[in-house]
Amino acid sequence: MNGIGYTAALGLAIVFGAAGLAKVGRVAVTAAGLRAFGLGAVAGPLAVVLPLVEVAVAVGLVLRPAVAAPIALALLVAFSAVLRRGIRAGVVAGCGCFGGVDRRPVRPRDLARNGALGAGATVAWLWPGPAAIDAASVALVSVTGAGALVAAALWDLRRATGGIWTLDLPREAS
Repeated sequence: MNGIGYTAALGLAIVFGAAGLAKVGRVAVTAAGLRAFGLGAVAGPLAVVLPLVEVAVAVGLVLRPAVAAPIALALLVAFSAVLRRGIRAGVVAGCGCFGGVDRRPVRPRDLARNGALGAGATVAWLWPGPAAIDAASVALVSVTGAGALVAAALWDLRRATGGIWTLDLPREAS
């Protein structure tokens, strides 16, 4: 089981590292996003500290997953609470999760993504490794992650169109 836990930790490290690095040098964009979600006075300082924390967690997930995984899980819970509050308040800003790359308004799919990442953090915490990573561990973590992404996309499609299988596509003119 350590192979699965460490593979999950490495996957999370990639996500946290990418998120943190995307925010480096984009303090104004990150702060604006945080303000849109009601974090007001702490938005500026948090926009400076958050990328550093995310990169530190990424490094920790590689070097000491047993220590970093619960921190990653706590961050994901905090991020989800802020996103949920924003969804309920009708915030139309993007989440700013990866340096503001995705400018679409925050949506339940973002919460589903965080839930899947939280599940990965839990697995990394319970079976931290490091251990030899085998093909079966990589396959299991990859298929589970891909399944979570497909489920989130279907959920988003259902919310946007009212159904999954009832989508009316435009027809070509005859």
